[in-house]
Amino acid sequence: MIRRSIGILLLVLLVALPAAAQTDSRARWDLSNTFTVTNFGFQFNYPANWIYAIDEGQIYFAEEQSTLDTAIAKAADTTTPPFFNMSAIPLSALRENLGEDVTIDQIADFAAVQGEITETEPRVDIPVMARRSVSLIGTNSSGRAGFGTLWTQDEYLFLFSLSAPDMPMLIDLAFSWGQVLGSARPVEPLELSDTVIQMTDFAVNIPVGWFPRPDAQNFVFELESDIDSEKAAQGYLIIGYEEELEGIGLTAEATSAEYATANETYYALLEGVQREEILVAGFPGVLLRGTDASGQWGLFANFVIDGKGVVVTIIAPDEEKIDAIKPTWVWMLQNAVASAQAK
Repeated sequence: MIRRSIGILLLVLLVALPAAAQTDSRARWDLSNTFTVTNFGFQFNYPANWIYAIDEGQIYFAEEQSTLDTAIAKAADTTTPPFFNMSAIPLSALRENLGEDVTIDQIADFAAVQGEITETEPRVDIPVMARRSVSLIGTNSSGRAGFGTLWTQDEYLFLFSLSAPDMPMLIDLAFSWGQVLGSARPVEPLELSDTVIQMTDFAVNIPVGWFPRPDAQNFVFELESDIDSEKAAQGYLIIGYEEELEGIGLTAEATSAEYATANETYYALLEGVQREEILVAGFPGVLLRGTDASGQWGLFANFVIDGKGVVVTIIAPDEEKIDAIKPTWVWMLQNAVASAQAK
């Protein structure tokens, strides 16, 4: 019964916008406050009348100062009211222990051991700002119940944790915790239009005022002057394409991670290469960032769907512009919908 309750609540919570879900009978918090994580360019909602404190790089949220003090002192027990906290750890520190090609699943295993977490329910995958996150559900050495949600972003591991006195209270807060996660979004992305790049399996809306090429709708330009130019685009260029995996030496059983690795070689990415696991319209993939020999920079969203390779990418003239557009690119992926929903 616990498993069914948590699983359903964590999956349903991301279907509706947080503001709309606040009227749901399952909601326990009025999420009318907004916290902005300035260094990483995203924000999320937290409960009205709650307060927060920052201590040693961690941000703690609770209803009362006494709860914050107890949480910061790491003295919470089964009598301490609910609170949640967020921390960010450089992936370079984890790679020293887990290797260069560490995955979010391996990090979750490591976190469970380090945090002395007894997992009582299966792990749950949900998207947080289009990144694939893994939620651990269980109890710690003090007997408190909690959710621990992990994802990677900008070469950091983010850990977002909700701590409750016991499992029944955790279940009662599961829907609202999902609303907090579902409210996470990039700061000030460009406004998206109703025009989409339509792939076979999902659709991605493009920014307002951008220009699809008339003879190839999956080529979209920021600048109209780039459409017919034979030179490299001076502004942004979005490209979506699909291909058979056999043509690049992979089998139909290849994973998105294997496809991304093959494309990293194909694109000849040389500098600033970063990888993030993503979950877009229900499809797991890998987001690559890097530059090629021409000096252009790209954000490449790679997927294997039904045995075919799928890529949606945005190209920029330089590193400054690719970093500037990333919040909008994440927002586009975050708002992508499966083709069945788009119809």
